[in-house]
Amino acid sequence: MSSVATKRGKQQIRSLAAKQDEQMSSLAVKQDEQMDSLAVKQDEQMDSLAVKQDEQMHSLAVKQDEQMSSLAAKRDEPLSSLAALCHKLDLSEAVYRATRGLAALKLKVSGITSVARTEEGWRVTLELIERAAIPDTMDLLGVYEVRLDHGGELIGYERTRIRHRCDLEEKAE
Repeated sequence: MSSVATKRGKQQIRSLAAKQDEQMSSLAVKQDEQMDSLAVKQDEQMDSLAVKQDEQMHSLAVKQDEQMSSLAAKRDEPLSSLAALCHKLDLSEAVYRATRGLAALKLKVSGITSVARTEEGWRVTLELIERAAIPDTMDLLGVYEVRLDHGGELIGYERTRIRHRCDLEEKAE
């Protein structure tokens, strides 16, 4: 009996070993499947994070481009526009700047006929003595329109007409 029992014991051991091998193999397969599943999930999460990071980087790049464009536009503004931000002219300062702007003509100011604020700054109309005469009622007056920006810089001027001081009705040149 001992040889039969030993044979049976060996068969049982082999059977148990085979079952154990099957179970181990089954567990290894399940473990591989779980590892594959986790790897797939991890790849999906990494892809999702990469997409989000790309979107954020793109958004930041767009914002940076907008800020750079804004700074470039401000840098390229004329200095007179910047001066306008720092210094707003009042009426008397506008008249002073207009008369000073026409000083190069070396003509004496006879009078200021109008001052008006415009979209671009100021418009000042002055009368300058083009030719003095005796009696002074015969003086020739040039009527000049001066344009200033908001900062008080001379944009331009133009003689719009000429007249005798005594003329009540202005005559075209």
